[in-house]
Amino acid sequence: IVTGLAALLTPQAIAFLVIGVVYGLVIGILPGLGGIVAMALLLPFTYGFETAATLALLLGAHIGTIWGSSVTSILFNVPGAAKSLALCFDGYPLTKQGQATRALGASATAALLGGLIGAVFLALSIPIVRPIMLALGPSEYLMMAIWGLTIIATFSEGSLLKGMVAAALGVLVAFIGMDIVTATPRFTFGSEFLMDGVSFPVAMIGMFAIAE
Repeated sequence: IVTGLAALLTPQAIAFLVIGVVYGLVIGILPGLGGIVAMALLLPFTYGFETAATLALLLGAHIGTIWGSSVTSILFNVPGAAKSLALCFDGYPLTKQGQATRALGASATAALLGGLIGAVFLALSIPIVRPIMLALGPSEYLMMAIWGLTIIATFSEGSLLKGMVAAALGVLVAFIGMDIVTATPRFTFGSEFLMDGVSFPVAMIGMFAIAE
């Protein structure tokens, strides 16, 4: 950890980090584009530079999208990424009350504190969590997935039954396309356009942007 932090103190790494964060903010604002897409678009431009600077650029872009994706959620009720969906529930009502600046500031502060606390916790917990993660199998991952859907349904607005129905419909939509293990088409109804599944940006724009 100390070696990694020391490598970030070079002028090139700091410059690349700033460029990555600014780039990540722009990419995060675009609906449906998250940190993975931001890093994938940067990869062709990283060849030929030292490792620390390249990692600073990629990590800065990934982290920048975390707050960038909250901007459209707060201002327009359109989530920039899946993780920014919850910001639509509290951030957009503040915007309608004329407190958009307060909501954006609170989101930026939460992203900063969450990143710092998460980094420290991750560094301290890796020796403990790594053997546990390696011991988990398919049944445990299935249990965690069902638990996550149950949590979503529990905290959704309205009745618990409506939340469970919405979660089930979301799973059915996610099942559309080729199975990643067996390459078997699921719920494509013979259409080649559904072989890749339902695109997340398309779903977000249709459900939130056009509806808004």
